[in-house]
Parts: sequence; structure tokens; C-alpha cells
Amino acid sequence: MIDQINISLRELLPATCIKLEKPLIEDEITRQISAQQKVTTGSSRVLVVEDEPNIAALVADIVQEHGYKTTIMLDGLKGYEIALKEDFALIITDVMLPYLSGYELCRKLKEAPNGKNVRIVLMSAAEQLVGKIEASLADDFLVKPFNITDIDRLVERYLKPVS
Repeated sequence: MIDQINISLRELLPATCIKLEKPLIEDEITRQISAQQKVTTGSSRVLVVEDEPNIAALVADIVQEHGYKTTIMLDGLKGYEIALKEDFALIITDVMLPYLSGYELCRKLKEAPNGKNVRIVLMSAAEQLVGKIEASLADDFLVKPFNITDIDRLVERYLKPVS
């Protein structure tokens, strides 16, 4: 039986790479995500769409350290649906997702009347997909595995500082 763990996901990883050697227990991820969403106080919101819960939680943790609220969706269709209903300043999405790919999510949102101004960053583990990412109307892309500082730079580039 595992006792409650109260550490940041950033503390679980080396500072240079998000590759997880051992997956977190799903209940622990859910608990950490819920706790993080309750304590963050930012004026801008970030949507993380990633089907790997460990990576989704890590990206959300890094963004929240900058003071922004995050929402996590684990498939492309749910990500698309919530992005249409709610306002997000930035969407960070994986390319390979169940139900709706990151490419499709990006194209559909950029074509929607309320989605033209949202910044979208696509992530992929496949370097050969970089050309497709550029053609998808995305504002930026990350190749996995990436440095934690890469997420920091995205937040600084696309979001206004939280006061």
C-alpha cells in the first residue's frame, strides 16, 4: 500500500528530460491534477491534451508553476469539445491522440470563429512529423522527449505574465 505522496512532478524527474522511467499510479495522477487545479491562481488558462497521463500531468505542473490554471483532456475529441466551450490562451496537444488527432484538433479550432486567436502547440515523439505539424496551422511544436525548460519557454513566449 502506498501512503500519500506530496511532491511536485518536477521533483520526480531530472531537470533535462520528461522521459519517465516508472509510470505514476493513475489514482495518484488524478489526485495531483485535482489538487493542482484547486490551488492555481492565474488569469489565463491552458488546455493540455495528451493521452499519456504522466506527460499530461507533468506539462500541467510546469505551466501551473508559472501561475496559470490548466485543464487536462486525455483524448483529442474531448479536448476539441472543451476548447469550443471554454476560453484558453494556450493549447498544448499531442499529435497522436485517440478519437481526434492533434492535427485535426488544431485545424478545426483554427477554422472555428472562437478559435482563431488561441495559440496551439503540437507535441510529437516522431521527428519526421515536423513538416506536417508546420502545415497544420499550429503556432509551435515540440519534439518529445523535450526539456522542462522548453515548456517554460512556451509559457513565456505565448502567455502574458500573471500578476
